[in-house]
Amino acid sequence: MKVYAIYRPLYGEDFIEDSINSILDYVDKVFFCYTDTPLAGVTAVNYRGQHVAFPIRPGRTMDQALERVEALRSPKIEILYQDGLDNMSQFTRLMNERILPNFERPDIAFLIEPDMVFRRSEIETALSVLPAIEAPVATTAQIELWKTPDWAIPMRNRPGVTFWNLRKVDQVPPTRRAAEPVGWDMPVLPAVSHNFGFCISPRSMLLKHLLAIAFSRPIDDSPPSEDWYDTVWLSWHPLTNNRNLEIAAGFAHLIPFAMPYRRANLPETIRARFGYEAADD
Repeated sequence: MKVYAIYRPLYGEDFIEDSINSILDYVDKVFFCYTDTPLAGVTAVNYRGQHVAFPIRPGRTMDQALERVEALRSPKIEILYQDGLDNMSQFTRLMNERILPNFERPDIAFLIEPDMVFRRSEIETALSVLPAIEAPVATTAQIELWKTPDWAIPMRNRPGVTFWNLRKVDQVPPTRRAAEPVGWDMPVLPAVSHNFGFCISPRSMLLKHLLAIAFSRPIDDSPPSEDWYDTVWLSWHPLTNNRNLEIAAGFAHLIPFAMPYRRANLPETIRARFGYEAADD
């Protein structure tokens, strides 16, 4: 069974090595389809009355994500440049226009973000169960860690890593932002992925926040609360500031709180990186 993993980052240096290392033994190729172009082509944002230009590096990711992937020097990794203007059906375009015509056809391809990391048992479960599912596509549930790997928010009904069984489709049909199909339901695999998107550095989180402010309305996405970075994420405290954590303006209640998360349940690459021992719970 041939398996491909697809990333499509503009930035993502904080956890990209952990993410790739958590799946590398289970895939035949990793496609790092990076861009230097923010969604909708935004180049700056007005934030709290100030003009903030984005750190665009032509031909490179905004941060050191590309350099970190290059430094892995894995023969499994294929680095491709792609247009980042629109993320609707982006996975469809990458697969149908860039990967399927130019590389050996895989049996399974999955879209994973640079801050998503698997436990070995979870990626093994996903890959073993997917072929038996009637639908050609399925997703994982996801555990979203909060601020550090020791905290997580209540699980939400959001797609995690989306897996496509290409034995059941000739080409990938139209997809949404997380590679989920347009117009029909997607089964959930009995596997979870860990999402560390809320655990990135303050510098990376501020960039992520400012980009969301700039392009959310042009791409018809929910705009963030402008004050979220300072008043919620940066100043978060488990006892004194741990309520209504969601970033989308008007929907803060959708993340009601963060709660302790057992270190024993974290992916192996994260446990190794943070020096967590098996007894640390």
